[in-house]
Amino acid sequence: MEEIGRDASAQVVTFGDGPDEIRETRKRGGLTVGLATNELRRYELNPQKRTRLIKAGADIVVPDFSQCSKLLALLNINQP
Repeated sequence: MEEIGRDASAQVVTFGDGPDEIRETRKRGGLTVGLATNELRRYELNPQKRTRLIKAGADIVVPDFSQCSKLLALLNINQP
């Protein structure tokens, strides 16, 4: 993030399930999508992970990628 510069950092979206990547991206002006997936089931929401991601500053928290098209639309990313 530091190598691409502050202006370019604002164009970065980080997807992650840990507070570190969420926190570091937020510090540099990027957008963050926290993945609070129940890792045993591989889908659905893990409430504890959701809380950690919110505390870390996640802009958006999703349980999994089952609603990918809606997420891309929310992020204003064109779909093929």
